[in-house]
Parts: sequence; C-alpha cells; structure tokens
Amino acid sequence: SILDAAPSMISYWDVNLKNRFSNRSFGKAVNQRPEIIIGKSIEQIFGNQFDQIKKYVEATLNGQPQIFERSQVFDDGSLAYYSENFIPDYRKGRLLGFYSVSIDISDIRNAELKAEQANLAKSQFLANTSHEIRTPMNAIIGFTELLKETELNAKQNDFLEKINTASKNLLHILNDILDYSKIESEKLVIEKISFSIREIINSTRDMFLMMA
Repeated sequence: SILDAAPSMISYWDVNLKNRFSNRSFGKAVNQRPEIIIGKSIEQIFGNQFDQIKKYVEATLNGQPQIFERSQVFDDGSLAYYSENFIPDYRKGRLLGFYSVSIDISDIRNAELKAEQANLAKSQFLANTSHEIRTPMNAIIGFTELLKETELNAKQNDFLEKINTASKNLLHILNDILDYSKIESEKLVIEKISFSIREIINSTRDMFLMMA
C-alpha cells in the first residue's frame, strides 16, 4: 500500500530481467496493470525504449548502482523525462536482481527548455537590434567626418568632435551587446589591443561636460 501510494515508479527485476513487482505508478506509466506486468521481461515492457537503458541494466547486473536520466516517447507523440535509479539487490553475496526507482521530471525539463528558448530568443533579438542600429550609427559617424572637412569655427569643430566621440562610444556599446550573444553561443573571441587611458578619460569627461 505504501509503495502504491508513492508518486515514484518502483519496480523489481530478477537477474533474468523478469519483473517481480511494480507499483501502481509504474503500471500507469507503461499503461498496464501491475499484476499483468509480473513475469514479463524488461524488453517486453519498454519495447524500443529498452535500448536507452540497456547499458545501465548491464552495469547494474555487474553490481554497479546506476543513476541517470532518460526520455520516453509515447504512442500519442507526447514526450516525458525520467530520473532513474537502479539499485542491485545482493543477499549473502549473491545478486538476485535490482530495484528500479523512477521519478517523472518532465515539468522540470520542460521548464528548462522554455527558459533556454526564451534566452535564445533574447540573444537573437539583441543581436538583430544591434546590427540594425549599427547601420545608421555608421552613417552618423561618416557624415560627421565629412562635416569636419568643411569650414567650421572652433566652437562648431569642438561640438562636432564631441558628436563623433559620442557616436563611436555608442558603437562600442552596440559591439558589447553583440558580445553578450557571442558569449552565450560560445563564439566570443578575446582581443588583446593597446589603448590610451588618457584618451578614454578625456572622451568620458567630454560626454558629461555639457551636462555638468
């Protein structure tokens, strides 16, 4: 009664891989009554899915407890995920069979898959947005460079220089956003380049000078 009330799928298999016990949850998972399952082989019960667990069964029969995860496709096309635990049954130094304890972790796996898909969509959105903003930013920088070649007074030239610096800084930010998506796809390449601390401090000061 205790085992039948347990949400875990519990079963027992002898060394010939014949079922000797299964609780109600296990019977429900394989769509058979527990009393009918008794005496059937593990291959009969799992069918094509047995290939997934064959190596773990063999290791268990060699006296090695097994903990692993597997997926199962049902006739209606639905997919379930299970956490499996195979425990060898030794008595007086002799292996008589093994216990199988299985827990349905479909909700957890589905939640993880949804989170991964949402994260991928976010990265793709950031990458697409960054690329689209880069095009007008490059145009702004290009026209600024052209405008600097015209006749300007000192004040106009100073403003134009600040526009150019701010535009390039914004372009760097866009590149940083792209780096985040590259990190998640494991395609980020680290660059080693020389830079001027003085120029960085001056450009940062110039951005906030008017506001201050």
